[in-house]
Amino acid sequence: MNNAVIRGKRKIGLRNQLLFYCLILAVPTVQFCIFYLAVNVNSILLAFKQYNPDGSYSVIGFENFAKVFSDLTHVQYLKAAFWNSLLLGFFTLAVGMTLALIFSYYIYKKAFLSGVFKVVLFLPQIVSALVMVVMFKYFAEDMLPTFALKLFGIEMRGLISDSSTQFTTILVYSLWVGFGPQVLMYSGAMSGISESIIEAGKLDGISPLKEFFRIIIPMIWSTVVSFVVVNLAQVFVNQMQLFSFFGTEAEYKLYTLGYYLYAAMKRTSTELSDYPYLASFGLTLTLFTIPVTLITRKLLERAFRVE
Repeated sequence: MNNAVIRGKRKIGLRNQLLFYCLILAVPTVQFCIFYLAVNVNSILLAFKQYNPDGSYSVIGFENFAKVFSDLTHVQYLKAAFWNSLLLGFFTLAVGMTLALIFSYYIYKKAFLSGVFKVVLFLPQIVSALVMVVMFKYFAEDMLPTFALKLFGIEMRGLISDSSTQFTTILVYSLWVGFGPQVLMYSGAMSGISESIIEAGKLDGISPLKEFFRIIIPMIWSTVVSFVVVNLAQVFVNQMQLFSFFGTEAEYKLYTLGYYLYAAMKRTSTELSDYPYLASFGLTLTLFTIPVTLITRKLLERAFRVE
């Protein structure tokens, strides 16, 4: 009798656990179905169709995808956009995240002028993006050439109008405006580290550099992994602020794939016959990005044993 009661309680416990897991999984599942599948189902279906002169759509299979792969390997500005996207993704991860971690640690330690750094790095998130672009263009196009001429007698063109510095300038600006959310999350994660751990390190005579790499980074590694995953997922949709600078008229050499798709949808010259191709283009990038992102996440979690 006792064994039957115990087995009954175990079954009830397992049932309750299963119900709990189902309820927990229901939230992201419903969110995925509503905010991705429901929103993009028409675009996904459109990728396999073509627009007919009579205003209808007909299924053509994978012809749009074949054209996408052909264009990515043969159309010069799309090849440049692909490599620009990869270059932007590399700098966002290697340079942007590194500097964000350093600034976050500096702010976390409440070092000299840390409050000023916090304001400067958060400013792009507070002020309108268009206002920030106007201010930056004035600084890069007018202030710097004027200072160079008056202080050093050097004549120079604006950094954005000069074709040799245009891409680098916008890349640096894009990295800067992306610091805010990262610094907020990193500094918040650092603030959650137990003071006893930091004090123990100080008693052992640990230097700030060792503290940063041996205590701070391992303790917030799960946050770092999250940002790596997010940045990888955005590699081919990041438009590098080009629309804010140039609208839909950016030069081809500046294109990223994210800007190409966004500008193509915004142009009034885009016709209904272009939408199936653009839909297949976006779906192709998604199918390429998802496995890379998931594999990278899994490798980082295994390598550093993120719980």
